[in-house]
Amino acid sequence: MHEPKVRFKRDDGSSYPAWTVGKLGDITEKVDRKAPKESTAPVMMVSQGNGFIYQADKYSRENAGQSLKNYTLLKQGEFAYNHGASKAKPYGVAYCLTEEQEARVPFVYHTFRMADGINPYWHEALNTSKMDRQLKRMVSSGARMDGLLNINYETYMDVDVNIPCIEEQQKIADFLSSVDKVIFTSEEEVANLETQKKAVMKKIFSQEVRFKKPDGSIFPEWEVKLLGEIADVSKLAGFEFTKYVSYSENGNIVAIRGLNVKSGHLILDDVKYLDGSDFSKLDRSKLFIDDIIFTYVGTIGDAALVPENDKYYMAPNVCRIRVANENPCFIMQQLLSDWFKKTVIMPLIATSSQPALSMENIRLFKMGIPCLEEQRLIADFLSDFDEAIAAAKKELELWKELKKGLLQQMFV
Repeated sequence: MHEPKVRFKRDDGSSYPAWTVGKLGDITEKVDRKAPKESTAPVMMVSQGNGFIYQADKYSRENAGQSLKNYTLLKQGEFAYNHGASKAKPYGVAYCLTEEQEARVPFVYHTFRMADGINPYWHEALNTSKMDRQLKRMVSSGARMDGLLNINYETYMDVDVNIPCIEEQQKIADFLSSVDKVIFTSEEEVANLETQKKAVMKKIFSQEVRFKKPDGSIFPEWEVKLLGEIADVSKLAGFEFTKYVSYSENGNIVAIRGLNVKSGHLILDDVKYLDGSDFSKLDRSKLFIDDIIFTYVGTIGDAALVPENDKYYMAPNVCRIRVANENPCFIMQQLLSDWFKKTVIMPLIATSSQPALSMENIRLFKMGIPCLEEQRLIADFLSDFDEAIAAAKKELELWKELKKGLLQQMFV
């Protein structure tokens, strides 16, 4: 086996025994107990990203129906391997039940318990890239129609696993648990800041609270204006990028594609770079600094400010809002507020298989407009919130990357 690049030591500084390699089936016992008819254990499923979740939370109700009689009764500390393929985890995931004393889980899962091992350690060890590489080789014919990989229980139990001694397993589990607690705290900080901002935005844009001048005096009352009165609203017209533009990895112009707009930011993880041959055909869709990009098809109501000139072009499903005499950041923040979405945007959305807004409906948005000085104060205040949220998210990602790196070093 490859020697792990990260090893733990005993408290006295001495080394633990070398890791051994074995088959997963050698250190586990199969769980195949059926849930009795009178069982009141919650019906749960294994989510690719969130571990065990309640089936009713995912589907708004329990939808097992007659198949519930075949469900497996899993007890706390036992594992379930969901061999369903997903984009994030194409070879499935295995999780240990910790949330409940018992749970009823789909009988198609491979369920087992550790015969001799530290559950939190194996919770991590069974979801590593080392496991994925092995499972990839075991998939005989891809995913079936029901989305399950063709990996039966015996095949899954034939994977090779690195086995530290029990004491080192515990040491690893305790360390990773500490990292998880930091990650959880960081996630809570991000969630709390986002919740606080939403609450503050509601109070600001409903005018429940008002900003004051530096001398304590009151700003003039807000006016109600239609968005079309204060901004030019337009969308991509006449062509699709793929018809007119050849792409170059070495280009320096970015085209916004699809819905790469989220919560005040342009998301640039799925962009294409354009060469200069067809720019003349793109002039009508060129974006400038402080233009507002707004999504009006499918995922409606996300907005972002364009951060610089001569770099971005519109794409289908987003429109451009170009403000003339108002603060563009203030307008964007109002578009993003849950209060505005609920009271102004949602009533205008056309009901169809794909929700959408017309340009005319967007121009009819009724917006509360204070004087420019109060607009600036509100925009600056909410931008400070955004910076705090961005900093918290950055710290969260750093901790997640640290854990990911550690796991890669431990489970080579």
